[in-house]
Amino acid sequence: MNEHPPAALRFVYRIGLFLLAAYLVVSAWSFYSGNKFLAVAIFLTVTGMVWLLAAIIMEGLKKRSPLRRKIVAVGLCLYMLTAICVNDYTLNQVFAPSSGWYTVALLLIGVNTLLLAYFDELPQGIRATQSFVLGITAWIFLYLVIYLAPLYSLGIMTAFIFGISLSVFAPLALTWYHGRMLRKVLWKNRQCRSAFLLGAGISVVGIAGFCIYFAVVKQKVEERYGQLVAKAVEVNPEMVLAGEVSDGFMIKMVLKAGLVYTTPLSSPRRSLLEEGSFADIFRKRIHDPLVMIAAFFCGESSIPVGDREVIVRLISGEKGSSEPKFIPPVITDTTAARTTWNPPSGHMEQD
Repeated sequence: MNEHPPAALRFVYRIGLFLLAAYLVVSAWSFYSGNKFLAVAIFLTVTGMVWLLAAIIMEGLKKRSPLRRKIVAVGLCLYMLTAICVNDYTLNQVFAPSSGWYTVALLLIGVNTLLLAYFDELPQGIRATQSFVLGITAWIFLYLVIYLAPLYSLGIMTAFIFGISLSVFAPLALTWYHGRMLRKVLWKNRQCRSAFLLGAGISVVGIAGFCIYFAVVKQKVEERYGQLVAKAVEVNPEMVLAGEVSDGFMIKMVLKAGLVYTTPLSSPRRSLLEEGSFADIFRKRIHDPLVMIAAFFCGESSIPVGDREVIVRLISGEKGSSEPKFIPPVITDTTAARTTWNPPSGHMEQD
């Protein structure tokens, strides 16, 4: 194998790194500023496709090319960012905005994907760290592959539209790449193999523990709510329940599942109004794979939607409030011949 790639191919590789850095800067700026730079995203996507075509023409993806692994890694990172941008800029998003930890996990996956191309050049300690990261994030690849499976046929049928729909296969491509690196490179190293298995074991135990905790909290809060309803007390049962439960993260996730957090095969009801109404735009949706998995195995809470929203609002800082449980989101001013909107409480949007 020629260990010294042609200067032209090295230049193409560096251009790919520059495009990846530019894509990351635009994505980060868009995330923090809240502005969507559609024209810039389209330009970078098209430029990335031209770059990949140039790398193929210059035989950068052939087995004998010493830069093959690095070019593939850069291409996959660009593919991943393109898939995220396509989801953000389409009208019917496949994914809602990610939760905080999931955003960090996706960033970690991208960094690890790029660094795996330098695996043979790095010290043993860093190799073991990369293997551990791959193990602890491997379940995310499998989750995304399964989550997007119903869209694969649609992605193929609509691929003629500039190939945009092919972004749905990004998790599948990343799964293939990491699986290949694991089998051909990492698994041969005993320390890296142990680090990968350790990371994978921690992720499995963590997911199982989260689902069990979700189920226990859900069962307890539903049981107590049923007791309060059966007693037919004068005060509203949701207000009594809100005064009894702790302000913990899991109780909020249980109550928000299907309201704010997306759940399997459903669109979150983001307000007390009917789904699809104007006031829905005031409620932020959140995509959290852990909540998705827990809701898939345990189901959503059986407590009525309106009562769940009131409970979350009260335990998030409005305990002891004498306000009624429902503030009408629509107020019509007939004298001025106009309609004003009173959005639902912002507490439901907090992750």
